Amino acid sequence: MKKVLIINTIGLNYEGITTVIFNYSSHICLNELKLEFVAFEGVDSELKKKFEKIGVVHVIPNRKKDTKGYIKGLKQLLKQGYDVVHIHGNSGTMLLETFYSKRRGIPKILVHSHNTTCSHMVLHKILRVPMMYFATDYLACSEMAGKWLFGSRKFTILKNAIDLQKFLYNKEIRKQVRDEFFLRDEKLIGHIGHFTEQKNHSFLIDIFQEYHKLDPKAKLLLVSDGPLFNEIKVKVEKQNLSGAVIFAGRRSDAERLYQAMDIFVLPSKWEGLPLVILEAQTASLPVIISDIISDDAKCTEYIEYYPIEKGATAWADRIYRIVMEKLMHRDGTNVLSIMTRCGYNIENEAQILEKIYRNVNYVKN
Repeated sequence: MKKVLIINTIGLNYEGITTVIFNYSSHICLNELKLEFVAFEGVDSELKKKFEKIGVVHVIPNRKKDTKGYIKGLKQLLKQGYDVVHIHGNSGTMLLETFYSKRRGIPKILVHSHNTTCSHMVLHKILRVPMMYFATDYLACSEMAGKWLFGSRKFTILKNAIDLQKFLYNKEIRKQVRDEFFLRDEKLIGHIGHFTEQKNHSFLIDIFQEYHKLDPKAKLLLVSDGPLFNEIKVKVEKQNLSGAVIFAGRRSDAERLYQAMDIFVLPSKWEGLPLVILEAQTASLPVIISDIISDDAKCTEYIEYYPIEKGATAWADRIYRIVMEKLMHRDGTNVLSIMTRCGYNIENEAQILEKIYRNVNYVKN
């Protein structure tokens, strides 16, 4: 049995990379593999329990807050011996993990790119080449994410696949969720994303302020939390939108929340390949996103790329037209086959990662 150590360089928490790791890990056949995960101190207990149903979770100091402690914990952990180390991140700082894995003689070291930029460019440029030197395999969530981190080197695209059946449109669940939020015929604009600069919540509030002028009954649903949560909440209050914006907080039932929405909006400043876009499309939602996001995210004809530079008023006008024109009949008839054809069915994609772990030759269609 092969031992696999999986590391998310930002820690196991409620965000996209962790969800990708969980989706793949929970669909891999474990007959010949033993999966183990690295979590940082302070990891959410419920999230930890979810991963412990799949494999062992090792808790070590936070990589960013206590780098020395993290390195010490990682070195001790690697002494246990692994056949594969799978490192998830978005920059050359993954050198830290590749170096110590190589030093311990790990035969297969996978580096997995999940974004198209990072917040520490100088450090990234310095560390990127040695990071690739110590790694044995390169993976990416999209073509853009792969080229960002690996340049012209050969990499394998492992798409951010999801459990499609969970997200298919269900009108009964739509009614349940809308009742929970005391919604009747109001149009609900939805957004799921960690409150960080990347997700551009401040601009989203500006968009909604303009949209609200066009449709005063409309509501905005914001799901998740994060470092900018309070700042955005204050902005909503200052713009007199408190009664129209629903702060749902961190939720574990995103598949239900999509059903209640009428459109999904993601004006991110940068992205790799966001899971939420795939989930929203699977729920048969019209989606409007910033044009910096990879074309790989487009599966249905109801997703639209729009430049941030157009400004909040233009975004609001476009959203209003999409919603009022009712461009999508939400029955989900062909969505399952469409999303599978695009490569986002986790049942299929997990088999590819399993073969990579087992060092078996594979062909990706």
